[in-house]
Amino acid sequence: AADEAHLRVSGPTLLADVESGEQRRVEVTAAAQAGAGEALAAHNERLRRICASLSLRCSTALASDDWERVLLRHLGA
Repeated sequence: AADEAHLRVSGPTLLADVESGEQRRVEVTAAAQAGAGEALAAHNERLRRICASLSLRCSTALASDDWERVLLRHLGA
């Protein structure tokens, strides 16, 4: 999600995936964050194209968004 692609830290950082528990040490730089943003944009565009090819509606949300509002927004789009 966009709110997860831009960290408020720099330098060596330990990232943890809350779902899998996997941890990875990374170097957080401006270039790395720009790359993460570009990768996220490309990923979202690929999902939009796949959904469009299947005649499905595509919605995006932040991890912090209320799921009920996301669902209502998606159904009402």
